[in-house]
Amino acid sequence: MQSDLSRKPKILIMANYAPDAQFSQLGHAKWLVNEMPKEGFEVSVISPKKIFGGGTGEFAKWRGYVDKYILFPFVLYRASKKVDMVHIADHSYAMYGKFCAGRWGVTLHDLIPQRSIKGELEVNVRFTGRVLQNWIRTWLKRCPCVGSVSRASMEDYLRFINPDPSVLFLTPDCLYRDFHRIPENESQRLFEEAGISELLSTPFMFHIGGNGFTKNRRGYLRIVSELKKNPKFAHMKFVACGKTFDAKTRAVLEELNLQDTIIEVQSASDDMVLALYSRAQCLIFPSLVEGFGLPVLEAMACGCPVFTSGRLPMTEVGGQAARYFNPDNPAEAAEVISHHWDEREEMVAQGYIEAERQNTAASSGAYAEWYHVVLNGEKSKAGSRAKATANITA
Repeated sequence: MQSDLSRKPKILIMANYAPDAQFSQLGHAKWLVNEMPKEGFEVSVISPKKIFGGGTGEFAKWRGYVDKYILFPFVLYRASKKVDMVHIADHSYAMYGKFCAGRWGVTLHDLIPQRSIKGELEVNVRFTGRVLQNWIRTWLKRCPCVGSVSRASMEDYLRFINPDPSVLFLTPDCLYRDFHRIPENESQRLFEEAGISELLSTPFMFHIGGNGFTKNRRGYLRIVSELKKNPKFAHMKFVACGKTFDAKTRAVLEELNLQDTIIEVQSASDDMVLALYSRAQCLIFPSLVEGFGLPVLEAMACGCPVFTSGRLPMTEVGGQAARYFNPDNPAEAAEVISHHWDEREEMVAQGYIEAERQNTAASSGAYAEWYHVVLNGEKSKAGSRAKATANITA
């Protein structure tokens, strides 16, 4: 469909398949649908419908494949003919570019699976997963216009996918919902209802994340063990928010004898996460690799000091507000936390500044600029590359 400058450009957001429960990516698509009309675009949304998939059982995944890869492409092709651009909101769906009748682009979140199949990360990827990742990689390389949520993901794209893309734009991530410091009486109610009222009278540090290798949950436990050696933190409790500990994580918990120190908060509601950020003495986020590192931004927006890994994109998000350590060295991490402990008030103040810098308006503005580059059809590699370079270094 040719763009008509006399009307608002029509953008079709392609969201993820809901039964896959990829909540961050679903939140990103919803955010785009809500925010991009404010930037002057007519926005609609499409996603694979649940027809055969969903539920549990041995063949649930394969039934979902029917919905996603057999039925949906025809629906997308017809819809793409009625808009000026298709924005595939998750790079894991890059192969759907084949079924876009006109201009299209992809949001790149992270390339952790791609780095894994190349042997750079200690993450096991099964044969079928490798096939899928190779398929994604092929279409990411063919994608004419990529928007990356962070410089870290952008650098990975240049290394692993395409060292000389036509258009590679920095479209920084932001919070997909409101994160703010909540009143003490509200957090008190939530803690009491959840059976963790001991946290109302005992100071605690906080970690959020799952059991996956990249989140370094076992590294968090080892940092806790080192902190407990310091009399300054002997009275502290430490929260682990996320899914139930897996066997390997629980083994480390028992090895370090932290059963009475760690408080697990499982399947936390959105309000509970706000309460934890608001009450915690700090967030400890020793992630090994991220696409963006949303917990760092979430914590700063809630007035929670952040101690995190000294790696991109955590340093990109935390800026001058966070304090950084080597996530592979628990003793060093504990020393950094101890050394900067009395700077938390300053970290909170700077964190609010960093969070405001990375707000919705900044992110939606970057996407608007990216859309216009795509819609203008700038196919000159030199011209598009120049725009991308200016965007990256701005």
